[in-house]
Amino acid sequence: MAIEGRGKGQAGLAKDFHRLMKNIAGMSGGQARLVEWDETDLKKGISVSVIPDSGLYKDGEFIFSILCGSRYPQQAPEVCCKTYVYHPNIENDEQGSICLSMLDDEHWSRSMTLEDVVQGILFLMHNPNLEDPLNTVFNPCMDEEEFADNVRLSLEGGILEGFDFHRNRVVRGEGGAIATDEVGVKEDGVVVADGGGYDVTNMCGERNAGDEVVITDGGTTKEGGALIIDEGRVKERGDVTTDEGEAKKGEVVDDGGGTREGEVVTTAR
Repeated sequence: MAIEGRGKGQAGLAKDFHRLMKNIAGMSGGQARLVEWDETDLKKGISVSVIPDSGLYKDGEFIFSILCGSRYPQQAPEVCCKTYVYHPNIENDEQGSICLSMLDDEHWSRSMTLEDVVQGILFLMHNPNLEDPLNTVFNPCMDEEEFADNVRLSLEGGILEGFDFHRNRVVRGEGGAIATDEVGVKEDGVVVADGGGYDVTNMCGERNAGDEVVITDGGTTKEGGALIIDEGRVKERGDVTTDEGEAKKGEVVDDGGGTREGEVVTTAR
């Protein structure tokens, strides 16, 4: 995918972003994926979906925005969580600020990359720190059992500290296909629809044609040209995987049984 540069800073960011795009699945063990970016100006922000495969937040989906300013990589990017989450180190407000020490001035190094940032986000979701909460609703003296119970309740769509959490669970299918249940996301960067569907926009609140994420209440997900359907059919940038047991080239099967020319269908049992 070509990315138009805007000066030396944009070119360096583009190189960093391409490396992340290539390696994100492997370096995260399939727990992270890119869901939104602006090809012409990456400084508008990058959105990453994180679905932990273990720990208290296992199988919840959390959208993080990474905003690289004009001084990146000399200066750390701004990272915030766009999904409402019960987490001691993430503010549960419209901003969604996070507490991650690697982003502090004294710890950030210009040699760090977007891959390091994603690894830091994964660490945050796997290692919540109750002893030093950013979110003021958390009592540092809360015991781990109570905290674990509260996290589970929040992911199931319960009410905690006066906040009504949306149910946030994903279902993992064969081949890594994921169907998303309801997820509560913040309106300034992500728009919530009834039944759990959402559109991810860029950091300026503008939709990007061709690079959007749409999750509908029927379980269909479109991600930058990728389509995921919970019945087992997966389309990924021109490739479609179904459970029909056949492989065809030059067409793609839609929900109504029709075909479209010029794409590839790969099916598997």
